[in-house]
Amino acid sequence: MIKLDWLKNKKMQLLILLIITLIVILLPTIIRILQFKQIILPSDTIYYDIRMAQDIHNNNLLANDQLVFTQTEYVFNPLHYFLAILFIIIHPKITIILLTLFFSVMSIVLLYKIMENLSIPDNYKIITLILYILSPIFISSAIFLSKFTLGLLLFLALIYLKVIEKKSISVDIIVVFLAVLLFYISLSFLFFAIFFLFFYSFLIKKNLKKTIIMTAIIIFIIISLQQIAVIRQFTDIPGRTIYTNIFQETIADLGAFVGFGIFSILLFALGLYVMWKKQPMVKKYILFIIVLLIITYYFSDGKYLFNLCVSIISAIAFIYLLEQEWKLSLIKDVSLFILILGIIFSGLSTITRITAAYPTLDEYHAILFLQQQYSNINNQEYILSYYRYGHLLQSIPESNGKLPVFLDTKSYELNKYLNQSIIANELFYSRDIKKTTQLLTKYQIKYIFITPFMKSGIVWKKENQGLLFLLKNSERFKSIYNKNGVEIWEFS
Repeated sequence: MIKLDWLKNKKMQLLILLIITLIVILLPTIIRILQFKQIILPSDTIYYDIRMAQDIHNNNLLANDQLVFTQTEYVFNPLHYFLAILFIIIHPKITIILLTLFFSVMSIVLLYKIMENLSIPDNYKIITLILYILSPIFISSAIFLSKFTLGLLLFLALIYLKVIEKKSISVDIIVVFLAVLLFYISLSFLFFAIFFLFFYSFLIKKNLKKTIIMTAIIIFIIISLQQIAVIRQFTDIPGRTIYTNIFQETIADLGAFVGFGIFSILLFALGLYVMWKKQPMVKKYILFIIVLLIITYYFSDGKYLFNLCVSIISAIAFIYLLEQEWKLSLIKDVSLFILILGIIFSGLSTITRITAAYPTLDEYHAILFLQQQYSNINNQEYILSYYRYGHLLQSIPESNGKLPVFLDTKSYELNKYLNQSIIANELFYSRDIKKTTQLLTKYQIKYIFITPFMKSGIVWKKENQGLLFLLKNSERFKSIYNKNGVEIWEFS
């Protein structure tokens, strides 16, 4: 075993891990504040969460979102109600920053305590947590605050309460309450929590009777809540996600925000090989890994949980490499150095992309300009843009006037609104002025919001492709804003 004499103190171990966590999580926020001279949170979904929380706080929450043409049904999210309470005493943007820190720190503390209660050796524990903290999935999930960030914290809290095995009615009530919250946040988190408890109680503690009773109770609660949810439309049951490019969706170094680093994948593969060599260990844990892989396949948010598994098994591989005797120690040192640099690079690459994520300062100012234009319009007229800008347009303006959009992330991702996404594509790619103007008039689209990101291949690949050609060659369109590549066109 590797000796970590300088880290024998438990408090020192945890302190160092938390310092690394704070640096990783705060770095993108600090860079954006220094660059923009104000707080502009990255990502689009967080602005939706803020708007929903503000609506709850002001008793303005409606069953259907009035700021999108599809009028998407509101799906119950515990995070919105939690934010609504905090917004009473703290500014929304400050609240989000503090919550990202709190959730991240508490997740690391809980994971540390879980591993400590499972009697995992210090070297495995510390290396696992460092790999986890530097992983692109942890960084992005922590900074892009979402219900999955809260869900991961609740998942770890539930596991911790079962691992410490404190027999108390109050603990059991808290466990059931956490299971209920997880049902509304992520079914994959809940499925895996149930399986983990079964695995822990039966395979490790050999307590089959308690496992069956606890599992039966949780399953009964899930079935009951599912029936209520279906009737009241509180939640959407997630299905298999179809990826357009599985590598770009899975590997962080190829652009995935919720993805794994290449070097982490290599370590994970080596870790599986090491486990395979240790037959007794494989018999216990290989089923655990297979079930998690199945959950990740059918539920994309399962990647947040699989990231824990990747970090643990990668730590096994890393320590295996450190303990091996190499004929040339220099080659060993260089190889390990390259491996460490690769892991750090994946984390820094994610931080860099988050720092440059939308909305940029130019996009932020353009949205504020558009809000001023829209305040002069009496009728409900919509804005056409790439769907990921939907929540930004709806939520960024701080005055009472909000911007209605034709499509946003929520409506784009639901199959029932597939027709609207098809229409949006027709508008983006058509060079038929008659057809385009008919669609714009029919769907009451007044403004078109375009960014350099949209023209870099995510929507258009050529300078005069589709709608871009019509905007410059038709009197029906008027350019009212053009600054640093961000354009706003008015249709009349």
